Amino acid sequence: MPHQYRCDTSRRRLDLATAMGQNGIDFLEVSSDQKTLLVHFFHDLSAFPPLSADNLSIQGGVRIQHVRALTPTASGVVLSVPVDRAGDFSTYTFALRT
Repeated sequence: MPHQYRCDTSRRRLDLATAMGQNGIDFLEVSSDQKTLLVHFFHDLSAFPPLSADNLSIQGGVRIQHVRALTPTASGVVLSVPVDRAGDFSTYTFALRT
């Protein structure tokens, strides 16, 4: 069963859900084997420039650091991001750069 992480700022979520020409992350799921991130956006990704591994970073970890995002694939509002290895159960920060 995947673990889900969601922004709990309701105003931000409302602003992005109704924004035209803007997109943002709604929530992120980590697969049960911890080797895939499913990043859910508010709007269809096909309306925006494609994202590559160069746009993504993963920072953090205690025992396992330097987890690297591999080539993502987009389908609708979901960006599937494979990673090079499973992390530990400490805090990681996923960042998106355009």
